[in-house]
Amino acid sequence: VTQRVMEAPQLVAHCAEALPLLVTEDTVRANIPQLKHLLYWAPSDPLTAMALLGRRYCANAFVTHYALRVLRQFSADTVIFYLPQLVQCLRFDDKGLVAEYLVDACRRSELLAHQLIWNTKTYPKHPPREGYKVDADFAKRANRVRKRVIENFTPAQRQRYEQEFQFFDNFTTISSRLLPV
Repeated sequence: VTQRVMEAPQLVAHCAEALPLLVTEDTVRANIPQLKHLLYWAPSDPLTAMALLGRRYCANAFVTHYALRVLRQFSADTVIFYLPQLVQCLRFDDKGLVAEYLVDACRRSELLAHQLIWNTKTYPKHPPREGYKVDADFAKRANRVRKRVIENFTPAQRQRYEQEFQFFDNFTTISSRLLPV
């Protein structure tokens, strides 16, 4: 079956279940010409798309474009469940395609934007304290995406964002003052 998929991928491109027969670590590493058929391959589920954005497949632009095309077909309400994993995919996003997808998705959903901001705020802007290890490139990418999302807010969205985050900053400050007591 795998051989037939390799010989004539256009015959099974309508079948998302055939995707693992075409996209493997070996075929991506070899950059086989049949991967161009992903441009019109049937969409898979979000979990499969997420897996294709990982380290093993990110080197091939066809694979990345396919995964992001699949994710674009789902609502923000669905994508929000995969947001922590999507942010982690920024580690391997040398071409900036995942970052562009995240920024665009956040333009369409304020809730997704706020969740992304909360998620990316966990990555330090400065070098960590001694004893902690941080992927500096990843932290820079995550912080850059957060900044772009905030820059794209309308004035009303920015006001809601500032109010929400100010409230939690105040709450955290009070908690830290009470901790010694």
